[in-house]
Amino acid sequence: VRPGIVATFYVGPPVHKAAHYIADGIEHYLEFVGPDSIKTYLSQNGTYKEFNTKRLERDLKIMRSADPKEDGPDLEYSSDPDGGVGDYGISVTGAHNDDKVFPRAVSLVRFDFPADAPDRHGLEKLVDFTLTQAAVLKAQSGNAGLAFKRSPAFESEATKAINPLLLRYSGFDPAYHGFSMYMRDRTPSAHWINVLDKKLFAKCGGAKRLSELAKGSKLKERDGIALVRA
Repeated sequence: VRPGIVATFYVGPPVHKAAHYIADGIEHYLEFVGPDSIKTYLSQNGTYKEFNTKRLERDLKIMRSADPKEDGPDLEYSSDPDGGVGDYGISVTGAHNDDKVFPRAVSLVRFDFPADAPDRHGLEKLVDFTLTQAAVLKAQSGNAGLAFKRSPAFESEATKAINPLLLRYSGFDPAYHGFSMYMRDRTPSAHWINVLDKKLFAKCGGAKRLSELAKGSKLKERDGIALVRA
């Protein structure tokens, strides 16, 4: 477990269309942080292997040719050479097309940054990245801010370590992968940055309701996405 800045987006169905948007989002992230930021990927047998251009091209090709009848895409990239929790990382958990057990499931897309990302990349550039990325992904909702970054290879161990810390560090996102099972037509609780699509923002009351409840927040809208900055 490592603290850092994390941008999480919830992308609604249908999954074969969402996969195409997610591929675009991965490319946008790598352009922002630099193509050499990712060092390893989690293979199907549960081991981390060295990341390279061929692997990236393979994964993006699979996403952009996703079959409507297949499950959503899943992948884990890390900047840590040993596959641990690095400064940078990408996590994708694809939602099933028709999940009767979790009817509110959506695809989760998470992009990791170091804790000093506002200094390293520029504060306003990081905010703009979040807004642009939400539009690229056609996300229904999402959030960015301080979070407990975790390794998917040790999910249960990470959760046990994180849960007690949430009582002390209430501003941190626990970054649970399982949130995506319940997020369709929902927005996360307040973070440093929250993003909502046009439909969900209106459902929450829009700019008028926001100004009534959070006078100190800043609102920016672009391409059908509302970004609320605390």
